[in-house]
Order: sequence, then structure tokens, then C-alpha cells
Amino acid sequence: MPKAESAACLFLARRTVVEHNVALGKAPTSEATGFGLAIKPKTIDERIAALESRIDMIAQSFLSVNRYVADKNRENLSAYSDLNRDGVPLDINLLGITKGEPFVLTVKEDAYYLGITPYPSLSAAAQAVSGCRRSGWMFWKLPDGRTARDAFRTTRKK
Repeated sequence: MPKAESAACLFLARRTVVEHNVALGKAPTSEATGFGLAIKPKTIDERIAALESRIDMIAQSFLSVNRYVADKNRENLSAYSDLNRDGVPLDINLLGITKGEPFVLTVKEDAYYLGITPYPSLSAAAQAVSGCRRSGWMFWKLPDGRTARDAFRTTRKK
């Protein structure tokens, strides 16, 4: 696990202990927070305010980790040197879901493949599985949930 991710996990584990203690009306210790905080909420409103503050801090931590992971994903995608004619890295799998059924599309140099059936474009493959015309760049997604358009817009040929 990268250093930033492990630090974020440790931070979140410490924050969970603090939130548990605050919810029970206990004052967090500096050992539990790791930040030298000694908050002693007394009333229910103070406890709620303290929890809301901590939830905001956790949300910020998640956003920070999410940005880190997104940056790493962008670095990994830019490392692809073999791209097809549309600028999509070769030999990756894209996921599309229609009517509750998942489909896996494999990118090859000459076409996009659903199983052994080739399609000339992302949109043609999306239309084949969904039965209606749609943007293949928006329909097909990476396993992390990003659309093909969002993931490959910097590498996509204009």
C-alpha cells in the first residue's frame, strides 16, 4: 500500500476511535487523535457539532485519497504507449451495463470486441448491447467507474 494511502487509513482508524468516544460522551485523548486534541463536549449539541466537524475532516481525507488515486490512475494510463486509432489503450477491458446485465468490451488494435464479435467503434458496441443509439464514450467504463471519455480524453485523438 502506498505511503499516502496507509497514512490516510491510519488517520481514519484514529478518527473512528475519537468519534466513538465523542458519541459516548467521552473526551478524546491526544493519543487517540494523534493530533493533541483534548475536546470535552458536554451537551448533546456540542457532541453533535464535534461529530459533524469530524465527519467533515473524514470527508476531506476521503477526497484527498480519491484525488491521489485518480492522479495515479492518470499516470498509469499515460504510461500506455500502444493505443488504437481512437486513442484507447490496447488490451484493456471496459464495462457496460444495460438493463441490469453487464458486458465486457476488450480493446484491440483493429476493433472493439464483445466476446469474439468485433465492432468498429465504442458506440457501435454500445448500440449492439443496449439496442439503441448511444455514445460509446459515455456508456463504456473502466473498473473504477470512469467513463471512456473521462479516462481517455487526454489521449483521445481529436
